[in-house]
Amino acid sequence: MSDFEAVVAALSTATSEHPAPAPTWGEIAVLGSGAQAWAYAAGFHAGGARVRWWVSRGEEAARIGASGISVRGGGPVGNYRVDPEADHAIRPIPWIDQAVAGADLVVVVGSLTHQRAVGMRLAGLLSEGQTVAISPGRTFGALEMAWWLRTGGSHQGVTLIELQSCPFSVSAVGTGQLRWSESAPAAALAAYPADRGEPARQSLAAFFPPMDLLPTVLHTSLTESSWSVVPAGILDGPMTRETPEELLPGAAPLPRPAVPSPEMESLLEALREERAAVAARWGVRAPQVPIGTPASGSEGEVLRGAVLDGTAGSLVALCSAAALAAVPVPVTGSVVTLVSAMCGRDLRSEGRRLESLGWADADVDAVRRAVGRAGG
Repeated sequence: MSDFEAVVAALSTATSEHPAPAPTWGEIAVLGSGAQAWAYAAGFHAGGARVRWWVSRGEEAARIGASGISVRGGGPVGNYRVDPEADHAIRPIPWIDQAVAGADLVVVVGSLTHQRAVGMRLAGLLSEGQTVAISPGRTFGALEMAWWLRTGGSHQGVTLIELQSCPFSVSAVGTGQLRWSESAPAAALAAYPADRGEPARQSLAAFFPPMDLLPTVLHTSLTESSWSVVPAGILDGPMTRETPEELLPGAAPLPRPAVPSPEMESLLEALREERAAVAARWGVRAPQVPIGTPASGSEGEVLRGAVLDGTAGSLVALCSAAALAAVPVPVTGSVVTLVSAMCGRDLRSEGRRLESLGWADADVDAVRRAVGRAGG
């Protein structure tokens, strides 16, 4: 058995002749920090679930504990208590093993680095019947998580859910304070094993706007758009200029363009075309994606993180999939090299690569069949 077949087998279970019912998610663990983690915690709590919140930086939970999580604008508007002792509150848990023990759903939310660190720690902590959602999954997020769980000896029967993006759009306006947008871009998910997707979609819809279901995690990975913020970042964003700490009297920061420049459009189109070619070889039709423009009011470090994650977690992963399928992607590779040089890091080595997940010698068609039938 090859390495990639072992990864698939580690999470596969026998498929029932009858569709599985939507699972009841009464105990939910949110693993992450920042606005997206706060939003997940508030949304699940508002929907009636008991929420445990684990964050590696304990001071964040301590700061928020004094005032709780506040949601304004849209979504589950209200104030949500954060208290480790209260029954009817979001409970911050200092230890990850205690946070995930017995949880029906474990949501891993945050940067690529955070998702990897959590994946390593989750290995060995999960048991059969639990579900792990990766948000945002970027490219091959579920496959990387499957690798960590398999190498750590987790039991069979764990369901992985890869979310292309969060099922909401929020921004932080203060510590624990969220501005929730009434309109959020369409989001999609897929499951691994694949036959768990529809039950998971139904369960998630009890808390957030319904998401689209895609056939497999190859589809969510190869049609996601986290990479699309990279051109904006390198041509007119946090990778190219810093706002001075102090401006001259009467001066104002240069505004960000409201529409993309022709140069940005050209680069986006080239990246789109290469991604579509790779996706086609993997049996996936890649749709047109919206241009990734940074959210209004986002801080420079947040935008820089999005560019780095879009490169390491999406563009590098695509280069890896392209190499396995023998599809040339010169523009994508050049952007990875450029961003690596701009930030002084080797993102090609740091990024998600199928060859580092035991898939180096895998046949593309065999991978497609294996991932598609995972679950039966």
